[in-house]
Amino acid sequence: MTGMKKKRNRRKKRRDTIAGLSRTVVFLALFCVFLGMLTFVAAKYIRQTEKTSVANAQEFYFTSDLLDGNVHQVSTQTDGMASVTLTLMNHADELRYSEVDIAYTVTVTDANGNEETGITVDPAKGSIAKGENHDAEIKVSGLKAGEKYVITASTDNTYAKTLTGTVSVNAVDSQVYASVKDGGVYIEVTVWTTESSVSNMILKYCAGLIPDNTDTQLKNAVTASTDTSIQIGESGIWTANTSHVYRFFKSVASRTYKAETNGTEVTVSEAN
Repeated sequence: MTGMKKKRNRRKKRRDTIAGLSRTVVFLALFCVFLGMLTFVAAKYIRQTEKTSVANAQEFYFTSDLLDGNVHQVSTQTDGMASVTLTLMNHADELRYSEVDIAYTVTVTDANGNEETGITVDPAKGSIAKGENHDAEIKVSGLKAGEKYVITASTDNTYAKTLTGTVSVNAVDSQVYASVKDGGVYIEVTVWTTESSVSNMILKYCAGLIPDNTDTQLKNAVTASTDTSIQIGESGIWTANTSHVYRFFKSVASRTYKAETNGTEVTVSEAN
């Protein structure tokens, strides 16, 4: 009887062990199924999030010809006042343009940020439609001779951007005018005269500028290590209503420059 009882106990232990193992296997199987479902749900959420992000990331460009951070000189009209027309654009080039409408505001201040009175901005507010290469022209008038004005255009969209540029109005009796256009790794300095001929025209440029010696007027100009002066024009003589563009390469591409005139002297210096 004792032997039979021992056999029954051994059989019972084996059954209990098998049952325990079965429960463990079932638990592990269920856990693996749960883990697989959790991974699937997480992956689906990530894919949906990525799709939503791609759908919401729309292209946005807001650029201008005049509001490029530089100083631009303008001439007065017969009434002694000046005006400028600037273009706001929703594109960087023909292939890159905004996929959202742009609402903009244009303001004019003095160099200290004080709002100017007596200035007309037409239109001061407006919008540029989304889509391929759309522009808006803004006319700023009532600018006084000898004054400097900061023109700012800002967006009212979810995509916020501000563009600025400075307009320097020449004195009424100015004989020479100049402006700078920034080309990234180079600048173009445009010099022009109005109603009067000019002699002994001098162009001064600062350290860090490398003259384009392929221009016959700059063939003898040297790279400036300090402020440098050269005579420009045909033997320094400029007839009325004459202009010329001088190109200088930058030793440091990130630097910006401005042009100012004083009598028959044009000075190109680093913009602060």
